[in-house]
Amino acid sequence: MLTKIDKWKLFFSSYFPLYILLVVKDYKFFYKMTKNIFNILFKNSYSLNKFELYQWYLYLGVVTLVLVSIYTILRFIFSPSNKRYKITGEFEKSGDSVISYIVTYVIPLLSMDIKSANSVLINVLLFMFIGILYVAQELIYLNPILALLGYNFYTNGKNIVLTRFSTEELLYIQENNFTVKGNRLGSEIFIYREIVTQKNRPQE
Repeated sequence: MLTKIDKWKLFFSSYFPLYILLVVKDYKFFYKMTKNIFNILFKNSYSLNKFELYQWYLYLGVVTLVLVSIYTILRFIFSPSNKRYKITGEFEKSGDSVISYIVTYVIPLLSMDIKSANSVLINVLLFMFIGILYVAQELIYLNPILALLGYNFYTNGKNIVLTRFSTEELLYIQENNFTVKGNRLGSEIFIYREIVTQKNRPQE
């Protein structure tokens, strides 16, 4: 099971495309801030007064979120799976929720004006409000980065399954009574990673 901190990290990583789009949208701002930090660190040239305090917080926040996102995604991909599950029931692919998640929240956040402290504050509060709902409702499967990395999102009865297996592969595994290695991410959320041909009893 994921801890609450892990769920927050996955939430932050789900907005990785937003951070990149923000940098592209306001590339002059991020370039000047990076150059300013470089001057402070290596040339001992202090020019903090060129930017408002909230802009420094915004810049450092975006950089931190980018690093956290990269770390979280890499850890998610390469984490070992130590449990085995037997596949049963029907799997229905559902990718519409991920698309709705992107359209509903990313587009409004892109309207942020970094020159306005008011606009930045409102968008930060919106971002945190979404995060609280994301973690409380265990919406960790709504992550467009995982979709880009080839993970499919299925509903399996009451359970939600993340896996790179196609519907045909899941049916093949089920028909041959194979088990799969995976992990439980939430109360009803699982990830299936690889096939195990041994027909050992799966762990719940």
